[in-house]
Amino acid sequence: MRTAQILDTSGARPVVYRWQENIGGTWTDLPDQASEILNVPSDQSYVGKSVRVIATTTDALGGTTEFTGTAKTITNVNDAPTGI
Repeated sequence: MRTAQILDTSGARPVVYRWQENIGGTWTDLPDQASEILNVPSDQSYVGKSVRVIATTTDALGGTTEFTGTAKTITNVNDAPTGI
């Protein structure tokens, strides 16, 4: 998953990203997921999870704006077999 570029015309500093999963109705940060791209592990442990991204900008005056992405469920992709 990838986020769109976020710009703040009042001079925002770099964007801080947090990826979260919904566990029993509570949004919980995913460990080691702090970039604009969600790195889905190859072991398929994220399949079925409902995830979203929180992007926070801080402008030159110290004001912050938080953007919350729409939740999406990670689905499995049936990859073609290899090594046959």
